[in-house]
Amino acid sequence: MSGLTRRIVAAGQGRLAIVLVSYFAVLLVLRVALFPGASDDDAEILYYTQSWALAYKGSQPPLYAWLVLAAEAVLGPVMGAVLGVKYALLAAFYAFAYLAARRLYGDGLFAALAPLSLVACFFIGWDTVVNYSHTVLLLAAMAAALWLVLRLETHAGWADHLWLALAIAAGLLAKYNFVLFLAPLLMAAWRHPGLRPRVFRARFAVALVLAVILAALPLAHFLGDAQAVARAAGAGRLFPVVDDRLAAAGQGLGQFAVATLGLVSPFLPLAVLLYPRALAPLPRPPTRLINSGRFLEAYLLALLVLGVAAILATGASDVRNNWLVVWFPLPLYLLLRIKAVADAGGTSAERRLHWLAAALLAIALAVPAGLAGRGLAGPQTCRKCNFFIPYADLARSLAASGFGAGTIIAEDMPNQLAGNLRRYFPKARVVSTRWRDYVPPLRGGGDGKCLLVWPGGSGDGGAVKALADHLRGARIPGDAVLRRVTLPIPRNADRRKAWSFVVLDGQGACR
Repeated sequence: MSGLTRRIVAAGQGRLAIVLVSYFAVLLVLRVALFPGASDDDAEILYYTQSWALAYKGSQPPLYAWLVLAAEAVLGPVMGAVLGVKYALLAAFYAFAYLAARRLYGDGLFAALAPLSLVACFFIGWDTVVNYSHTVLLLAAMAAALWLVLRLETHAGWADHLWLALAIAAGLLAKYNFVLFLAPLLMAAWRHPGLRPRVFRARFAVALVLAVILAALPLAHFLGDAQAVARAAGAGRLFPVVDDRLAAAGQGLGQFAVATLGLVSPFLPLAVLLYPRALAPLPRPPTRLINSGRFLEAYLLALLVLGVAAILATGASDVRNNWLVVWFPLPLYLLLRIKAVADAGGTSAERRLHWLAAALLAIALAVPAGLAGRGLAGPQTCRKCNFFIPYADLARSLAASGFGAGTIIAEDMPNQLAGNLRRYFPKARVVSTRWRDYVPPLRGGGDGKCLLVWPGGSGDGGAVKALADHLRGARIPGDAVLRRVTLPIPRNADRRKAWSFVVLDGQGACR
């Protein structure tokens, strides 16, 4: 065994936990220090977490918003709260993936390689760091449920089933496509001789019913709102369709295949390059690997059948990458096949294992390096520049014009002003013209000013009218002073952003 792989094996769970925490602490510092603006998803969750509710954005369950609200109760509505929740969930996802891999492989080295293989999947290792919100919670819940189901082989008491119920409930409250994970997971358990008698019994059924009960109220609230369901479907959040169902299904199946391959890359081509024999029939592996292989094969096959059936039944023409994170066990299956080849091989197989470990570590280290590079180079290369809008300077300009508390009505195109401005006016209510399915409550008894703000020049009458529509019966006085502010984005004085705004005395629904 090479020096690198020995160090990975010898690291132990305690040291791996320290590495994991340190890794995401570095990412958190880089995001907060180099990116003054929030991503679309992060700004959106800052907007929705102005109150506790059973439903926010129609097509998303509320658990992620609840977690961010809990963090904001301690830290306030700041980026540290939003990113702290996101990166803690990502760390939990990789930790649970490691624990599940120990159950699958019975091998410390390959268990340590499992989270590294997931980092080497672009949409998981990179996109979740930069974008996404509810998808991160979904990943953590799926990995926890996978580990807890595998753990039933040796720990099947009531407490173990209750933990599993909580993981399933968390998944159902994370994203509705958790069911695309849960159904194949049950089919996989049926194929595993050590799990079948532990899963298909009364205790597991009780845990499953408990999980559904825990998740039922928000789901029933969403499904009981016909307008919310229609808005979600019409906005393309569920299964967007076209008129020709056959053409739509063909397009959807093509996107399904491309997104699946994209999800597991560059790990997939790297694994095939170093271990082409892993795709061929394997030498006779130990019983543990046989059972684990059957388990993962059943999961992947069931997921493939369900995915294709859903596309054909609904005519879905737009299959998005983040919907397919349910494929995350695929890299674990590839690692299992690599382990079988490596165990049967000699010096050459061990040397390739060293190269694989080194390549995966290099990819993992490239994530913070890439984040730092994007933070430094982004102001010169960005288009919408969501991450680099000078919101702090904009907030100071608004405050200098007399706004401190009350209601902000913001035009959220092309950048999401509402969620970002909330960071600097925590005592104000922020209303977005874009996200009309959520109306935040008044704060401070409704006392304060009314601020209307939109991007661009002060002569944009369309923007003023759209904002005025939110006054609900109030009007913009004829003598109101329309102001404009133009500010450079950080680290690029040649690139400037302009906003127009008007500060009014509180009136109507804007106070």
